[in-house]
Amino acid sequence: MYCVINNIRSNMPRKSKQDGWQARCGAVLQTWRSREQHFKTCEGCEEIKRENIKQKMDKLNEDNLAPERKKIFSDTARKTSQRSELLAQRAANLKKWREENPEKFAKCTEAAWKSPKRSRMEMWLREQLGWKAERIRCGEVQKQVDFVKEKVWIEVDGYYHFFEHKSNTQNQYRLSTVQARDQMLNEECLKRGDVMLLRLSMECFKSSSGEMKTEIWDWVQAMLRSPIPGVWCLGKLYESVPWANATCSILKLPTLPTTSCSQMAL
Repeated sequence: MYCVINNIRSNMPRKSKQDGWQARCGAVLQTWRSREQHFKTCEGCEEIKRENIKQKMDKLNEDNLAPERKKIFSDTARKTSQRSELLAQRAANLKKWREENPEKFAKCTEAAWKSPKRSRMEMWLREQLGWKAERIRCGEVQKQVDFVKEKVWIEVDGYYHFFEHKSNTQNQYRLSTVQARDQMLNEECLKRGDVMLLRLSMECFKSSSGEMKTEIWDWVQAMLRSPIPGVWCLGKLYESVPWANATCSILKLPTLPTTSCSQMAL
């Protein structure tokens, strides 16, 4: 049975022994059972139902665009993503994928090492120098160096060169791997004998903008004008890295502590 729709009626049907049961389309049925059967076959009732749902969803979507709603959703999603059971499940899925796809995982790892860094510190320094990153051969492997020009190499060492990621539970040896590669580059620089490797820790830069601190930038420019072969590390953080403790001596500069690793140190 098809009922013509003149306008959208209320979703609440009348319930009365005298009046019967009213469907969405306006039809009056004598029993509740006949009304339920009517809903299954009446195209008019179905159309009204779809329109009512659409209006409610449109109103809900409009309300969800409000800034306060977006913030609530963002905060909720962030909290949900940090639930221990979800983190454990993601870690298990990642481990399973690595074990089942060793070749793809190796390619992803290599691509990560090759990919250019986008830190504000490096972006600022790249604007000042105009130098590009290059791959330096260290024995049988290659190490990407942030800035290379002739016999001068510059590395900008951020947080992960000194500290383990707080949530890095599955890759707990990441820090040791990074520091081992840093040491490998240092040793290659010293082996060549005519290269100056300048290491700059995040302490040398302003955290708000990534701009290098004025007194450090003056010192760096002086070093670039008159390169001195060896490994030069600017920043107190270098005093705690394993390769600096094992092979380097500490030189105090007027502006900030500097770790100096020269050919004489080895």
